[in-house]
Amino acid sequence: ELELTQIAFPAVGTGVAKFPFDRFLEIFWKITSQELPRMQHLREVYLCLYDSDSFAKAREFADAKAAELSDKIDLQISESGFAVGLFP
Repeated sequence: ELELTQIAFPAVGTGVAKFPFDRFLEIFWKITSQELPRMQHLREVYLCLYDSDSFAKAREFADAKAAELSDKIDLQISESGFAVGLFP
């Protein structure tokens, strides 16, 4: 294990390459809800999106799936732009 405390997932491929955004969200959710809670040091997961339409779809998806999350996961949704500390 790399002992990461933060990890970011950009929605690469959902724009120009036309990978279905809904499918991307399903994959991201599966990884976040099932695999990442097993990582001992991980505290924050960021989903990096390009535009407000993608953000709205991701927020709707997360709201619909939030009940599936482990008690170890605190879902927070923010449209604040850049995350402090991630982009010096």
